[in-house]
Amino acid sequence: MSDRFIQSVQNFVANRFGSGSSRNMGPPGLVKCVREFFRHMDLAAVSRAGRSGYPRRLDRLTRQLCRRMPGDGPKWGPARKFLNLFLRDAVYDYQLRRAYRLRELEKVLELPLDSHVGHRLREEEEGRHLPRWHSVKHLTPEESAEFQAVAARVAKRKRIYRIHLDLSYWRGPAR
Repeated sequence: MSDRFIQSVQNFVANRFGSGSSRNMGPPGLVKCVREFFRHMDLAAVSRAGRSGYPRRLDRLTRQLCRRMPGDGPKWGPARKFLNLFLRDAVYDYQLRRAYRLRELEKVLELPLDSHVGHRLREEEEGRHLPRWHSVKHLTPEESAEFQAVAARVAKRKRIYRIHLDLSYWRGPAR
């Protein structure tokens, strides 16, 4: 596939990000800003980070997106959620997965956190000790790490990667 085609696919995936994912998380212009960030994200660099370097790359991307997001309010939680959604969609997209060798990242992708997911994780045996879910908007790196650790344990028990928990947790049927 040509670079131009792959960039078009990345633009398409970036454009799927919308107001539903960002409702009440920032001022006007947020969706446009985030889409633009995703259109220019270097997915090859994300892939080159590999499984061991992915957490540092994700932290770096989170800081970069926070700096670009409009407004003065909290940004870390929304930025992390948006990145996790986009990277999940990139891994799920056949063309991007193949072009950037994203298959290996599937094993380390974080679960996009929101109220649906937070509440579902707390219902799991592994999540009984989790703090009460507050909001994505006010999510801290420390709280996120707690929820992600539980998601990893639940996923291991279910014999899936934690990113796939989103398929049943986000407005999915209770299991």
